[in-house]
Amino acid sequence: EQLLVTRGSSEAIDLIIRAFCVAGRDAVLVNSPSFSMYRHYAEVQGARLIEVPTLAERDFAIDVQDILDACDDDTRLIFICSPNNPTGTTLPREELERLLRERGDRSAIVVDEAYVEFGDKPSATELLADYNNVLVLRTLSKALAFAGARCGAVAGPAEVIRMLSAIQAPYALSTPVIALERSAFETIARVNDGVITRFELEQRVLMLEALGTGGSTQEIALDNLINERLYAQAARQLGIQVTQEEIDRGMEEFAARGNVGKDELLEYLGENGVELESFRAFVDAGLKWRSVVQARFARKAAVQDEEIENSLNLGTSQTQLSLLISEIVLPFQQRGEVETRRLAEELSNSIRGGGGFASAASRYSASPTAADEGRVEWTSASKIAPRIRTQLLALDPGQVTPPIEFGEYIGIYQLRGVRTERVENPLPVSLNYVLVNLPPVSDPLAEARDLIGKVDTCMDLRAVAEKYGEAAITENTVMASAAPAPIAGELAKLDRNEAIAFTNSAGQRSVVMLCNRIRELPDESRDGLRQALFNERISGFGDSYLQELKGQAFIELK
Repeated sequence: EQLLVTRGSSEAIDLIIRAFCVAGRDAVLVNSPSFSMYRHYAEVQGARLIEVPTLAERDFAIDVQDILDACDDDTRLIFICSPNNPTGTTLPREELERLLRERGDRSAIVVDEAYVEFGDKPSATELLADYNNVLVLRTLSKALAFAGARCGAVAGPAEVIRMLSAIQAPYALSTPVIALERSAFETIARVNDGVITRFELEQRVLMLEALGTGGSTQEIALDNLINERLYAQAARQLGIQVTQEEIDRGMEEFAARGNVGKDELLEYLGENGVELESFRAFVDAGLKWRSVVQARFARKAAVQDEEIENSLNLGTSQTQLSLLISEIVLPFQQRGEVETRRLAEELSNSIRGGGGFASAASRYSASPTAADEGRVEWTSASKIAPRIRTQLLALDPGQVTPPIEFGEYIGIYQLRGVRTERVENPLPVSLNYVLVNLPPVSDPLAEARDLIGKVDTCMDLRAVAEKYGEAAITENTVMASAAPAPIAGELAKLDRNEAIAFTNSAGQRSVVMLCNRIRELPDESRDGLRQALFNERISGFGDSYLQELKGQAFIELK
């Protein structure tokens, strides 16, 4: 309803001027210099031409204020060629929106995007939902080198498109051209109400290959595009939009991962056949998904100070969570994508016990573990991929994950056991402790036991031990490696707020309580740990949510 295919964008210009302008009365405003066909069709229609010059001393910038000042009551159309032919200048989005607002229902603003693929600004088609006085021209002649096909299009409000269609001559496209366009832009997949075209798939394959992605780039590309349709649909439901500035920063962030600048990356992708709009769409989808996951799960994924301390594990050794699992690995290459997904769903839904999983792993899994019925030895949870780990930690022993898709295969995992193990803490440790030297008494061991029984914290110990005098109480913080030998050995036996009696170097009874055992981690490292824990957790939530969306989606491959 909002798109009309035309014989090149030139026919669209002709149709628009004929539909909007009354000969001898209405005016068409254009910048100068610009595409000559605006003038040609205005003269053919008998419309008055208003020219607003762009000046060399201003780098041929399109000045909205100059345009507004030049408009009169009969200005029905304003043509903005952006990027402009021949100067290459573009009109910033905020200035275009200003023009749309200022002219309102007095003028239609026609944005000619014949060269949009050669610029770095988003398409004005994004404005169609917010403004009813914008029309956008596109063509396959420039970036796609289909000039001989004479195929263009105009996008705009549905009522305007119906009006243009009513005055368009029949037989706009020949059968060979239709076949050519269909081959490039035919729908190859549907994801709910969204479609994926062959052109998009080919572009994504080119991008993956340019970035050195291994495996079946065709299958990875299609899977990525399906995910990105779901990202966009989830963002739309939450009212999430991404600004051009955010996309620019996203492109810079992506380029920085490869230690190159944005312009260098765009040039490299262009040399490998990747259109700017294709890369922008990729970044846009990723940013939208990041916002969706943040909006839905940020609060749930928040990391508390206590969790930081637990993660640091304030002991000379730290607790490591290990998982005992079994796996089924189903590569797409073996059965094809559709059959592999069907089999994965069937196995995930039907396996109920360890015997069933073992049998399925032996029969279907392509992993080397299939020889041992899919069994994997005890593995540290930190060494298991976050997407798998998050799913496993939500299970009870014996339960099975839903299918988890990776680039070249689908994995199904069964949790068989969970245990914690002690491993040596690799970071330096400082010890904070309170030492109480007991005075000579008839039964020093009983005195020490009585003192320990009355206290729960270091603060308690200091308070109760005051009766022995200030000289009997000391509080120290030292590196574990520098703690006095007799005390260090006793502290090694303790957890936080635990106390023990021992015989000191003078042969007297003492009581020592461990107040804190602190791994020496700078504040910035703690912040980094908090962010790492948050990222891992929210990534897991996002992966689970994507699998949920996929399970609920209508996905049809053509």
